Amino acid sequence: MLALAYPLAYAGYLYTERKKHKELKRLADSKEKEVSYLKPLFEDLEDSTAEELAFAVCLNLEEEEGEI
Repeated sequence: MLALAYPLAYAGYLYTERKKHKELKRLADSKEKEVSYLKPLFEDLEDSTAEELAFAVCLNLEEEEGEI
């Protein structure tokens, strides 16, 4: 019975990890789109500062919406 339990547990673990990875990738992609959308608002700043500020705005909006 143990010979079957370990592979099944490992398969379940891999499935869960893959789902987590896909969700994190989806969230990262959506954040990237939001940052690229907000970045032009801060064009007069340096590129890195504008990107950091746009990302901070995204996080602030999520906190207000209760997503975090």
